[in-house]
Amino acid sequence: MTDTNKIISENVYALLNKGSVTQKNLAYDLGIKIDTLFNYLKNRAKWDSNVVTDIARYFNVPVDFLYGNPVNANTVSDDKKSRNVTVLGKV
Repeated sequence: MTDTNKIISENVYALLNKGSVTQKNLAYDLGIKIDTLFNYLKNRAKWDSNVVTDIARYFNVPVDFLYGNPVNANTVSDDKKSRNVTVLGKV
């Protein structure tokens, strides 16, 4: 898979590890099969752009963050709490 897929996977893992969301819960909440999410995360399938957008909305982060593009700050916040997440990829 491409570097972009790897970067997305690493950033989704970072968000999962910072929160209390499991892969199973994320897949359920997004309406996708756990196997599909697992294949994305393990770089066995190319990320669907709609799923990437849905994950960004779910975690209240910019889509650019998931793609490893520069964002205004490394702190991504939502209404509940702030999450300090290291941005992976080229900055």
